[in-house]
Amino acid sequence: MAAAALMLSACSVGSFSGSQADQVASWSKGAGVVGSTSQLDADVAHIKTLMHYGGKSAATGCLVLGDDVRKAHGELPTPDSALTTDLDQAYRLLFEAATRCYALAEGNHIGEMGPVISLLDKGTALLARSKVVLASFGVRS
Repeated sequence: MAAAALMLSACSVGSFSGSQADQVASWSKGAGVVGSTSQLDADVAHIKTLMHYGGKSAATGCLVLGDDVRKAHGELPTPDSALTTDLDQAYRLLFEAATRCYALAEGNHIGEMGPVISLLDKGTALLARSKVVLASFGVRS
């Protein structure tokens, strides 16, 4: 992965009116956050399966996760600063995991994936917490 391709950036997705719950619900719908968080969970599960096989297929899975994280991260910020912080941290952990995973898989160092698995687990735990926050605003996954 090229260094330039690994950069994460946040962009504004517009302003929303109404209560904070209405704003978060509108943002969620426009950003497709329910679908993107589900896709990230699926990517992580797929990578964990591919780690048993190693090599190019694991590297490809890591690239897919990195791409999906970049897309999701581009939908930040949310109308709620705490939710934005949680999602940002989750995305950054998952992106770091994808980057490390790719480097290790490309070098066929699958046996050294322990720290990557830890990052994946921490990132998905933050995603799960974010889903609880989204649900508190009426956004269902």
